Amino acid sequence: MNHSVQTLLEDLGKFQDLLEEGTLLSFSADEREALLAESRKHLLRLENLGEGALTVGLLGGTGVGKSSIMNALAGAEIASTSHRRPHTEQVLIYRHEASLLPLEVQTMQVPWREITHRADAVRQVLLCDLPDFDSLVGSHRLRVIGFLQHLDLVVWVTSPEKYADERFYSFLQEVPKARQNFYFIINKADLLFAGKTLESGYQELANVTAGFQRYLAANGVSHPLIYTISADQTQQRQPAAPWNQFASLRQQIFQQRDAKEIMAIKAANLDAEVHLLLSVLHRESRNLASVSELVGHFIEELQNDKARWMAAGSQAIETLLNSRLKDEVPFGGNCGACLVGPGQLLAALITDWQRWIRRKEETGCAALLLPEGLVGSPLQRELERLEDRLVCGLLARGLPAAFQKQLTAVVDAGRQWQDLKGQLNHFVETWSGQAAMPSFVGFRLVQYLVYLVLFLALLLALGGESAWRGLFYNMNMAGFAGLLSATIQNLFSPHGLAALGSYALVNLFFGWHSYRRAKKLLQRYSQKFIESLKFELGRIWERELEFIIGRLDDYSQRLHTQMSALQGLQEKGKRD
Repeated sequence: MNHSVQTLLEDLGKFQDLLEEGTLLSFSADEREALLAESRKHLLRLENLGEGALTVGLLGGTGVGKSSIMNALAGAEIASTSHRRPHTEQVLIYRHEASLLPLEVQTMQVPWREITHRADAVRQVLLCDLPDFDSLVGSHRLRVIGFLQHLDLVVWVTSPEKYADERFYSFLQEVPKARQNFYFIINKADLLFAGKTLESGYQELANVTAGFQRYLAANGVSHPLIYTISADQTQQRQPAAPWNQFASLRQQIFQQRDAKEIMAIKAANLDAEVHLLLSVLHRESRNLASVSELVGHFIEELQNDKARWMAAGSQAIETLLNSRLKDEVPFGGNCGACLVGPGQLLAALITDWQRWIRRKEETGCAALLLPEGLVGSPLQRELERLEDRLVCGLLARGLPAAFQKQLTAVVDAGRQWQDLKGQLNHFVETWSGQAAMPSFVGFRLVQYLVYLVLFLALLLALGGESAWRGLFYNMNMAGFAGLLSATIQNLFSPHGLAALGSYALVNLFFGWHSYRRAKKLLQRYSQKFIESLKFELGRIWERELEFIIGRLDDYSQRLHTQMSALQGLQEKGKRD
């Protein structure tokens, strides 16, 4: 396994987040706590390993640009002109303020001075600016050579003007090479292109590189790793030229940093232990895949079962409407509103009589479709059956109870029923409150005309033929007086009383006929109202299914997201 400390720290951090969030439902609370304790122990050990920085020494002659290279590696100016050596043999150590200085560096025999910085790019890299080799003499030279043996990498820096300096190769021969990783850098390669064509610049670069290789081979370095760079160009954020290999150099150094961490991890056997810890996620991944498959099939079943769901809902809604609202719509029993005269009086008497018989008080508004306390509604049972099917599917697959709790919370038949009942009742109240009473203008006009005709017939009967004939021939006050006198006389006569009785019976008959006619008209209108209400309530029921499917889809997406996170951790844990 090729994991760095940082990679394993990130993996364990993600693992702890999953445990602390309680999303790993395959594990009990005790199991999660035990896994958390184990992961914390590994994190502590990894953090201790991560304190060891990669020590890199830069060695070269005067003026080859070692400070520029360190600044370019750090991405910030950590080495400045103020960091001048008070003594020619002193080593300058550049350390991130959050890193520790290795013990072997603290106890080295050469004079050294520490300079801290905050460049996070080289937080785990200790940069050592070694004295210019052409200034070292005597015992100082031997001490610096001894210090090189404690470095992880030694970067030999030269330039196009100094790559043939005999002192460079003389110093190289004095350094034990078997125990070190040596990189060779030709800095300031941009000088080879100054004032020249690109083709001639590349030719100069090839000549310098070939010459440098020949010198190194002649001094025992047969396969040197050489980088041609311009640290100043990189430090000034200029676009990198094709020949500038600084990016490759930087990548190589940080790969060495990771390699050192990997060796420390393997030595402590932490890689295998972290792999073993992350392998417990296999059970969770398997269960998540099973639940995801179950939810996917269930969503598909609901979508295919939509017609049956709608049919069951329509039947239940129709039953509820017919049983609770058929006689209680705002205008269902208010026949008197479209009647006049005797018919209206008859309707009032019948209504009062029915109210007295049934001992029922007038509410003035439509009753609730589903009042509080009503249980066992077909709609409620349909929601509960849906939840039961999910639970049975989980039990059949032998999945942990925690998944059952989570899925029942997603469907939550009880809460869904309360929300649905509230929606249905609110809609019925709103719809009923907005329903307008039909005017039936034509029906009312016919009643007025009939009652007018009956009244005129009564007047004709009471006045008598002679009185009306006299008025017809003498259209004056005497004629009207004669008609009025005859009408009053006939009113209390047997003939008049018979006319009044006939008039009352005919009015009563027509009033009863009008009442029955009005009742049929209102019942027909009420039925249309209930049908439209049924349609709208059916749409609410349809949206309820879509809402449940949407919640299950969201839950399925959360499962897939968690499975992806677990899969990433497992793949890292299996990588050798």
